[in-house]
Amino acid sequence: MDELIAERGWPVKSSNPARRALADALAALHRLGQDDFLPLLREYAATTERLASVEVDALLERPDLIGMAEAVVVWTAVGDAVLASLRRLAHEAETTRRLAPPEGTAGRSAPSGGTAGRSAPPEAPGRRPAPPESPSRRPAPPEDPTGRPVPSDGGDTREG
Repeated sequence: MDELIAERGWPVKSSNPARRALADALAALHRLGQDDFLPLLREYAATTERLASVEVDALLERPDLIGMAEAVVVWTAVGDAVLASLRRLAHEAETTRRLAPPEGTAGRSAPSGGTAGRSAPPEAPGRRPAPPESPSRRPAPPEDPTGRPVPSDGGDTREG
């Protein structure tokens, strides 16, 4: 973590609580066996640096110090929730693009290991390619309490 901060040239204090929060989060990832995500840390840092730059630009457009102070308080309190929500929405969109069956093939599964005619999304710089699809990555179809599959339109499967 300290190495990353030094690489970015961030003049942040060693007492900044975010340093400890980041260290705790990285330790939790390690304990949970999610070390394969650690290489993304540099990309996260670059992305958040760009975000911080536009946020500070917006802050400095406020006409006075009171408006700037108000923005700092409000965005500190609410900004993390905004960012987390946007990230979750982007995750859903990206996952849908990559894992949804191609249009016109609803109900059919793609051949094992393939994308069934879909072209892969363009790779962003620094982004690892998506792993190949496998049936185990797709969620199982929902079932009702009796074990019968639930139709995708949410309708009733009972006869009668």
